Amino acid sequence: MRIALAACAFSVLSIAAPTLASAQGVVIEERRSPDVVVREREERVIVREPRARVVVPDTVRRYVVEERRPSVTYERRVVVGDVLPEEVEVYDVPDSDYEYAVLNGRRVIVDDDRRVVDEFD
Repeated sequence: MRIALAACAFSVLSIAAPTLASAQGVVIEERRSPDVVVREREERVIVREPRARVVVPDTVRRYVVEERRPSVTYERRVVVGDVLPEEVEVYDVPDSDYEYAVLNGRRVIVDDDRRVVDEFD
C-alpha cells in the first residue's frame, strides 16, 4: 500500500513540478495611466477618457429606469466613453445635464456631448 501511495505521489509531482517551476518567474502587472478608466461588468472595458470619472446622480438613474421608451436596435456594442451618433434619438432628463437612450434593451446615459457615461439594464 505504501509503495502504491508513493508511486502515486511521485507521478503527481512529476507532472505538476514543471508547471510550478515555470510559473515562479511570471509577474502579471497591470499599469494604468491617469487617463484610463476601467469599468468592470461582464467583461473588462477600458475607456480612454481625459476627463475625471463621472458619477451619475441617483435621481437621474431613477428617472431613466422609471421612464418607458422604446428600445432601438444599435449595430454596435455600447461602451462607456463612446459618443452616440446624431441618428440615435436621446431623451432629456429634466433638471439635469444628462440625456438618455434605450439601445438594444439597455439604458444608456449620455452627457451634453452625447458621450455615454453609464449603461445598465
